[in-house]
Amino acid sequence: VQVVKQLHKILFFDWEEIDNCYTFSIILKSLLEFLSERSPLESFPLNRAVVDLLFGMQEQLQNAVFKNEKFEKEDIFTIFEDSLEGEFMAFSGMPLKGLQVLGLLETRSLSFDNVIIMDVNESVLPKLRLYEPLIPRDIMAQLGLNLLEREEEIQRYYFKRLISSAKNVHLIYREGGDRQRSRFVEEIIWNQQKEGNSLDTLPISTISFKVEVLPDKREIKKEKNVLDYLKNLSYSASSLDTYLNCSLKFYYKYVLRLDENESELDEPEAVDVGNFVHEFLNEIFEELRNTKFSISNEFRNHFSSLLDKRFDECFKKRMDAGAFILKEVVNHRMNRFLDEEEKRESEVKEILGLEKQCNMKLELNGETFRFNGKIDRIDLLEDDTILVLDYKTGNAKKMTVKTVVSDNSEMTRDSITRIMKSLQLPLYLHFIRNEFRNKKLDAGLYLLKEPKLVKLFGNKEPVEQGIFDKVMELSARAIEHIICKEILNPDVPFSPDTKNSRFCEYCPFTLLCR
Repeated sequence: VQVVKQLHKILFFDWEEIDNCYTFSIILKSLLEFLSERSPLESFPLNRAVVDLLFGMQEQLQNAVFKNEKFEKEDIFTIFEDSLEGEFMAFSGMPLKGLQVLGLLETRSLSFDNVIIMDVNESVLPKLRLYEPLIPRDIMAQLGLNLLEREEEIQRYYFKRLISSAKNVHLIYREGGDRQRSRFVEEIIWNQQKEGNSLDTLPISTISFKVEVLPDKREIKKEKNVLDYLKNLSYSASSLDTYLNCSLKFYYKYVLRLDENESELDEPEAVDVGNFVHEFLNEIFEELRNTKFSISNEFRNHFSSLLDKRFDECFKKRMDAGAFILKEVVNHRMNRFLDEEEKRESEVKEILGLEKQCNMKLELNGETFRFNGKIDRIDLLEDDTILVLDYKTGNAKKMTVKTVVSDNSEMTRDSITRIMKSLQLPLYLHFIRNEFRNKKLDAGLYLLKEPKLVKLFGNKEPVEQGIFDKVMELSARAIEHIICKEILNPDVPFSPDTKNSRFCEYCPFTLLCR
C-alpha cells in the first residue's frame, strides 16, 4: 500500500503544482531515482542508457539560466518533450563483426554485404524539418536558401551509396492509414519499371500478421468505499451497457472517472463526428419543434447550408487536405437521412422534445437508486403514439422484442447481454412513462449510416400493451440484477470480459489491463 501511495505521489500529485523548470527537474529526479531503486529497470542495458540520458536532461533543466522563470505547466512539459525529441541514443557494438545498428549518416564511407533498412516511409526517410522557427520557408526560398532540398539530396546520396555497394538489400516499410513508402523507394521502382517496360519488374513481398492484445485475468475487488460510492452513483444507459460489455471498463470509466486524452488539434474521430451530428440535428429540428412536421424545400435548403456552416466551424481547423472526403460523407448521409424523414411526414404529427434531460429514481431490492439520461428526440405520431428516438452514427446493438419475451433463461449478466443486448431504449421508456401515462409508448434507434429507423416493438404492427408491459418488467428486473446482484455485490470483482477481443482492441483502457 505504501508503494502504491508513493507511486501516486510521484506520478500524479507532485506534478500538479509545477510552475518552473527547477521544480520540474527535482520531481523528475525523484521519479527516476524511484524507478532505479524499486524496479528491474537497471537489469536491461538499453533502459540504463535511457535513464542516464534523462538524468542528463534533468541536470540541464536544474541548472538552466531560466530555471526559476514562471511558466504554465503545459509549456514546461512542451519544453521537455521538444528537448527529448532532439535526443539520440547510439547502439554500441563491435565494428568488425556481428550486426551493426546505424543511422543513415553513420554509414558514411562504410560498405556492407547485407543491408536492412527499416521504416523506409515518408517523413522517416527522408527526414526533413518542414518547420523553421526563425525564418519561414517561403522567405528562405526567396533568398535562395533551399536548405530543405539540400538536406533531401544529402540523404538521397547516402541512401543510394549504401544500397549500391551492398550485395543484398532489404527495404522494409509500412503501408496503410497515413503511412506511405518513401519517395526513394518510389524512385527505385519507377526506374526498374521504365527499364523493363513493365509494372511487374520488381517483386515486392508483403508480410502481414494479426496482433490480438488480450488482457490478463486481472480482477479488482470491491472495497467498502467503492461500494458506498456505487450506491450513490447516478446510473445511465451507457454505464449499464458498459458494465454488460466489460465490468473492468465500467470500473475505469465510471468509478475512477478515467477518460481518453483528447486534443483540439487531433484529426476528427468517429466520436467527434457523432457528437457533431447530434448537436446539428438538435439545432436544426428545434425549428420544427411543436409545429406540424414537414420537410419542405425551404427547410432542405436551410438544412444543407447550416450543415456546411457548422461543419466548417467544428472541423476546419483540425482537418488535413484529405478531410474533404469526411465532409462529403457527412453531407451524403445527412441528405439520405432527410429523405427518410420526408417519407415519415405522414406518420409524424410533431416533434415534442429534443435533447431531453431525464432523471428518475427506481426502487430496486428495497433501495432507491438514481438514473439519468438524455433522449435525442421525442416524436408524437399521428396515431397518438409517443416515439422515443436515439440517433446512432455508428453500429448499434438492436434488441429483438420477440426474443426477450419468449426467452425463459435465468437472469444473469451473460443472458442479459445475449438477449437484451442493450438497456438504453427500455430505460428511456421508463424515463417518460409517468409523463405520458395515457399514451402508447415506443422507442427506436435511428441508424444514420443506412439510414433506417428500427423501432423496439416493430416498424409495422401497433404496440401490444401486454408485450410492452412484459418488456418493461423484464428490463426492470435486468437493471435490478445488474446493479444489486452484480455491481453492488462485493463477491463479484471487476474483471475484463475477454469473450470478444474486438472490444479489447478498440478499448481506450486496454493498456491498463495488460
